[in-house]
Amino acid sequence: GDRVSQGQVILFRAGAQIVLASSWIAATGGVRLLRTRRLGSHLVRGLLSVVGWWLYYKSFRSLDLALATTLSFTSQIFLLVLAWPVLGEKVTGHRLGATLVGFAGIAIALNIWTAQVPPAAVYGLAGALVGAVLLLVTRALAATEQTATIMVYLASVVFLAAIPQAAFDWRPLQPNDLALLGVLAVLGTAGNALIVEAYRHS
Repeated sequence: GDRVSQGQVILFRAGAQIVLASSWIAATGGVRLLRTRRLGSHLVRGLLSVVGWWLYYKSFRSLDLALATTLSFTSQIFLLVLAWPVLGEKVTGHRLGATLVGFAGIAIALNIWTAQVPPAAVYGLAGALVGAVLLLVTRALAATEQTATIMVYLASVVFLAAIPQAAFDWRPLQPNDLALLGVLAVLGTAGNALIVEAYRHS
């Protein structure tokens, strides 16, 4: 986080997803998998990802690891809050209780009663909210689109948005930095694919 720029992180992360998802498409269904009648939804998801990824990585660059991780979990809490009005999913007493406990946990992690909440916490909370909306769009897209298709369109939008960011603040990359960026890119892409699959089946 202190050796590479925000733009470089996002550029490598999105670039790897384009390469890996495109390879997946080439190996399974070919160019026909890129055909879609829901281009608008893909673009919306891509733009949400531009904002969400920026906030997510900024949170982890600005806060200590434990707090940034805790705040990232709030996306699931926001998702439960949005599930009923947006998706029409039933919110049971157990879900509501779990959501309230989750919000209490976030309040404890932030020490909100001490008035010493780190200003950078807004990155984590905003990123989690955007992430929750992104997951709702993902669930809607997963009903008709292939996982690799969803991933290619998302990564293409994010990659294009990251080019000027990376160019403006490009830093020399050492071999170990390249290795870490590669690990981040591959694991991030795998995680994204698994999330899309999860929302397809659950």
